[in-house]
Amino acid sequence: MLNRKSALLGVFILSFIIISVSFTSAITGSIGNARMILNAQQGDVIEKTILVINVNDVAVDVGLSTSGDLADSIEILDKNFTLQPKEEKKARIEITVAKSGTTETSVNVQFTPVDGKNGVGLSSKIIVNAEGTAGFWSFLKKDSGNTNSTDFSDSTGNSKSSNLFIIVALVVVFVVLLVALFFVVSGFRKNKFKKGIGRSF
Repeated sequence: MLNRKSALLGVFILSFIIISVSFTSAITGSIGNARMILNAQQGDVIEKTILVINVNDVAVDVGLSTSGDLADSIEILDKNFTLQPKEEKKARIEITVAKSGTTETSVNVQFTPVDGKNGVGLSSKIIVNAEGTAGFWSFLKKDSGNTNSTDFSDSTGNSKSSNLFIIVALVVVFVVLLVALFFVVSGFRKNKFKKGIGRSF
């Protein structure tokens, strides 16, 4: 009985240490303009910025990349830079509307601590509604008529890898504690039952 209690206490202490390390070592990030909807004409060149915020207490390296329909038509002017704790920067991008119709492209923002540990990634989704060269939007300038959402996205509000690890760790710890508690209670009941039988004789 004593050994089981000691084992349960050891599991609890180990679980607490794992959870504490997870929370203290997790890198998070935040960006503005998490979603943009732009109205344009095919051939337009649109200049935009993505607000990148380091909400951590350590410096992070930031890297931007693209994926999606216009991945090859977006030039990232501020592709790599370092942010100090609580520092922010408007990363500049230049979008060439190479296709007509509706396209969806993502600018991926990777936060990595300068010490080389695991980081976290966020993305800004850019939806472009483009008319042909002789379409309805032909009288518009490159930035007029564009509608931008100013939504913010951060890794604490989304299912990012660091938070996913924490959630999985909590679930595992909870299950382990339940199993350990079950064995302790079962052993206690068996011992009590045996003592009761012995006394009856």
